[in-house]
Amino acid sequence: MRDVVVVGAGVSGLACARRLQREGLDVLVIEADARPGGVVSSERVDGYLLESGPNTILPTPESMAAIAEAGIAEEMVTAPPKAPRFVYVGGRLRRVPWVMSPAGTVRALAEPFVRRRGSETDESLASFFDRRFGRQAHERLAAPFVTGIYAGHTAELSIRGVFPRLAELEARYGSVIMGMLRGRGKGRRHRLASFKGGMGTLAAGLAAGLNVRYGAAARAIGRGWEVDVDGESLQTSAVVIATPAYGASKLLGSVDPDAAGMLESVCYAPIVVASFAVANSAMTRPLDGFGFLVPRGEGLNVLGTLFNSCLFAGRAPSGQSLLTSFAGGRLAPEVADWNDDRVWAAVCSDVEKVLSLGAGVAKPIRIKRYRRAIPQYLLGHREWRARIESRVRDLPGLFLTGNYIDGVSVPASMEHGVRTADAAIQYIRRTE
Repeated sequence: MRDVVVVGAGVSGLACARRLQREGLDVLVIEADARPGGVVSSERVDGYLLESGPNTILPTPESMAAIAEAGIAEEMVTAPPKAPRFVYVGGRLRRVPWVMSPAGTVRALAEPFVRRRGSETDESLASFFDRRFGRQAHERLAAPFVTGIYAGHTAELSIRGVFPRLAELEARYGSVIMGMLRGRGKGRRHRLASFKGGMGTLAAGLAAGLNVRYGAAARAIGRGWEVDVDGESLQTSAVVIATPAYGASKLLGSVDPDAAGMLESVCYAPIVVASFAVANSAMTRPLDGFGFLVPRGEGLNVLGTLFNSCLFAGRAPSGQSLLTSFAGGRLAPEVADWNDDRVWAAVCSDVEKVLSLGAGVAKPIRIKRYRRAIPQYLLGHREWRARIESRVRDLPGLFLTGNYIDGVSVPASMEHGVRTADAAIQYIRRTE
C-alpha cells in the first residue's frame, strides 16, 4: 500500500507530490496525459516558442522556493521591468495608467474619500470598482485586466474571491489607495518571469524525480482508499485529487454525490489561444511592451494580445515577432466553437487594426481551444470554498487541490498544492 496517490500532474499536483516525497512518503502521481503540467506546456514550431497556457509567472517567495528546490531557478528569465502595458480605448492604444479622461482620473483618485461599504455580504468586482473608483476606472482598467486573468465578467466575479486583499484594505483602512500606501515597500517583490525554454520548463522541473505514471487515467475513487486506474485498483493511505473541478467531480461520484455536485457546479470560461507572427519590417513602428487589453464595447473579438518576443529573447526567429491573442471568455463563449478560418479572420483583422498593420500581415501559426479553461470565482466563492472544504473534512484521507479553490495563478496553484501536502502529511502521521 502506498502512502499517497496524487491524481493529476498539473502544477498543483506536482508541487504537492514534491512536498510529500521530500517528507519521505511513498508517492505515486497518476496522469492521463503523456507529459506533466496540464495546460502549462511549451512547444517549438518553425522556430517560434509557443505557450499552450500561462505565458508568464509572477513568483512569490513560496513559489520561488519550490522552483529553486526543483533546480530550475537558473533557467528563469525576467521581462523588462518597465515594459509598458496598453489598453485599446476609443480606437487607439493608450499606455497604462493613462487610459482615462481627466474627469475619470479625478474620480479614481478620490477613492480615499469614498465611504466604506457597511454590508458584510459578498460584492461583485463591477460593483466594487464602480463604487470605489468610478465607472470609467472599472470599464477601462479593472475590467480589461480581470478579463486578461480570468476571461470573466466583472458583474459575476466575487471581489472576496478574486481580489480578497482589496476587500480587506477597504475594511481595515476605509480606502484601497491608503491601505496600499501604508503597505508599500513591505516584502521582496519579484519580476514577471518565464524560463529560457518556456513555461514547460517549470512543469518538467517539478516532475523530475517523482514517480509519475503517464497515460494512466483514474476512473474512480473508492473509500478505503483505493483508486481505479484503467481497471487496476491501487490501495493507498491517502488520495489527493489534483484535477480540474469537473474531473474531481467524476472521481467522487460514488464516494460523496453531494461533494461531486458541488465540484461540478464550478463554472469555467472558454478560451481560444491564437499564436501568430508579424515580420518586423511590416511594423509601422517597433513593437514594444507587454501587450494590450481590450475593454468590452470596443467592437473587437480579441480580449487581449501578448507581445511574446518583446518580453523574452528566443521566442521568434530573427526579423520576426511572436504575438499571442486570446478570444472567447464568459462574454463570448461561442468563439470556442468557431472554425479555424473564422478565428484567424477575426484575430488577424483585430490585431492588424490595433497595431495599424496592413491587411494579411499577420502569419497564423497555431490555435489552441479550451472550452473549460479558467475557473470563475463567482459571487459567494468563499462560502462555496468553505462548504467544499468542510465536506472533504468528513472524508478523512481525501484531499483536493487545484486552481479552482484559492487562486488561478501558477504561484497560487503551487502554494495550494504545498498546503494540501502539509495537510496530508499531518493526516498520515496521526494515523500511523
